[in-house]
Amino acid sequence: MSSEPHDLDPFAGAAPGADVELLNVTKQFGRHTVLKDVSLTFRSGVTVAVIGPSGSGKSTLCRIVAGLEPFQKGTVRLDGHDFLRGGLRGRAAHGPDYRRRRLSVGMVFQSSTLFPQMTVLDNIILGPQKVLKLSRSTAIERAVAILGRVGLGEKLRSFPAHLSGGQQQRAAIARELAMDRRLILFDEVTSALDPELVHDVLAVMQELAHGGLTMLVVTHEMTFARTVSDEVVFMDNGSVVESGPPAELFARPKMMRTRSFLDRVLT
Repeated sequence: MSSEPHDLDPFAGAAPGADVELLNVTKQFGRHTVLKDVSLTFRSGVTVAVIGPSGSGKSTLCRIVAGLEPFQKGTVRLDGHDFLRGGLRGRAAHGPDYRRRRLSVGMVFQSSTLFPQMTVLDNIILGPQKVLKLSRSTAIERAVAILGRVGLGEKLRSFPAHLSGGQQQRAAIARELAMDRRLILFDEVTSALDPELVHDVLAVMQELAHGGLTMLVVTHEMTFARTVSDEVVFMDNGSVVESGPPAELFARPKMMRTRSFLDRVLT
């Protein structure tokens, strides 16, 4: 049996965040280049918002860092060690100690990926029991604590179909937290929600942003990007146009393409 979790409170920052580096990452689908020589560095414990128009490569970037999308060129590093390396045929090669590093990375998608035939509680404890080898009692104790913190303490025995879209997304976040992740990627997690449901999901993410995780958030929510994130990355046409602290990028963007995008989405 593996060691027990550091702390039952997922917002307490028990597990340190991960340092992330993308070095010259290029991704192609056939003749179409989706990411063009992208290099970025995210420090441990920061929240990075990735913004840009649809089709700019944001979601692909997220999937590559999560290890879900092969790529042709470049390297993804975690904590200074190679995690994934691009291959000529697009088949990413795994770096040393890949499995352990892969378990430290989680992802929340645009739509809930909860197992519909399982209760919320069973969805949350499945990974810790099967993968982390925690006892059922410890997994349940941790799940109850996490679900309480994301406002789903009364939904333990509910099935996903009986939850609102916002509740499903909060349950999906809880599932990643239960795995003691150090890096969580969020791919437009509020894009399919009714406006009144967005707030509760963003509130959970805002609280997480202060808990020590490294978070990479692909989003169209400019208020979240401006007020919660530590750094904003603006992408267009598969490239990073510019990045920087939100106060600088929103108030004084350096590139004309960034200015035109922000003028359009903020007015």
